[in-house]
Amino acid sequence: DSSSTTTFSSTAANQFNVRAAGGTRIFSNSGATLGAQLLANATSWSALSDRNAKKDFAPVDGREVLRKLDEVPVQSWRYKWDEAGSTPHLGPIAQEFKAAFYPGRDDKSISTLEFDGVELAAIQGLHSLVKEKDAKITALERRLAEIEAKLNRLVK
Repeated sequence: DSSSTTTFSSTAANQFNVRAAGGTRIFSNSGATLGAQLLANATSWSALSDRNAKKDFAPVDGREVLRKLDEVPVQSWRYKWDEAGSTPHLGPIAQEFKAAFYPGRDDKSISTLEFDGVELAAIQGLHSLVKEKDAKITALERRLAEIEAKLNRLVK
């Protein structure tokens, strides 16, 4: 890569470094159509999410996703090889997450695409609940105001 004169070298033994000013793509199929990419100047990987690459669309009940997510424990933990005293990780265990949302898939890992979809559906389910509660609170406030008005008329 001759896009820069900045010194670029490994900082640790057995380290793999890439400098690609135009971005990086890693394909996971023989047709070079599936994989992930790190766009130029990006700081996180992008995964294919194009509508044209998808099929079998079906609605998702956000409240049901929220209910299932509530049953998946979120814990702090360390990998067995992490040093004592190292900063713990925070999140679910793959086996429990996959049993709730993706039974039958690899239960040793969670992809960001799987996790993001569950999170977004749960947020939508939570938003639905909040709207419902807001409507109920508004109705109760209206009813309370009516009762207070009647009470004030009786007291006077």
